[in-house]
Amino acid sequence: MVEHVTENHGVGSSILPPGTRHIMINQIDINKLFDSDYIFQTYPPAQGLYLYLVIIFGIFVLGAVAVWWINRKNKNIIYHRLLNSLFNLSLTIGVLGLVFIFFRYEQIPYLGSRFLFLLLLVVFIIWAGFIGWYRLMVMPKEIKTKLQKDKFEKYLPASRAGLPRTRSNISKQRKKGK
Repeated sequence: MVEHVTENHGVGSSILPPGTRHIMINQIDINKLFDSDYIFQTYPPAQGLYLYLVIIFGIFVLGAVAVWWINRKNKNIIYHRLLNSLFNLSLTIGVLGLVFIFFRYEQIPYLGSRFLFLLLLVVFIIWAGFIGWYRLMVMPKEIKTKLQKDKFEKYLPASRAGLPRTRSNISKQRKKGK
């Protein structure tokens, strides 16, 4: 390996010579995630799995764009909420991840720390859990309620005042007619 020299002594990352292929996946050590000195290191080295992380966070951003593209034509309010949540999750995690990679690459103290990546992972897991809970527990009830409401409103008489056919509007029309 060749050491990359910069104008700041001690700052720089190792650069692989052209034609050298080096897979860094084998360097991942899960036990280091439980070492507080490793996680809270102020100046973590600017070498590592940047390409893989850029690809992962780039997929999050592209996923957010895809969800936005699908959601803009969606008329169903229940699925619209779910897709909005997925859009917010993907865009936030993707952009923050790319920003943290930039900070790490530039070796900015504290902002490039491993702790922020770990915090981002925890936020992602919790946020995705809430979205999963909404999709599996809340959304089926909302769909069932909407289907029952649509079935009920299908048999209501047409509105004379141009208002949509809902229970509250029908009761208002009856009060006006009396």
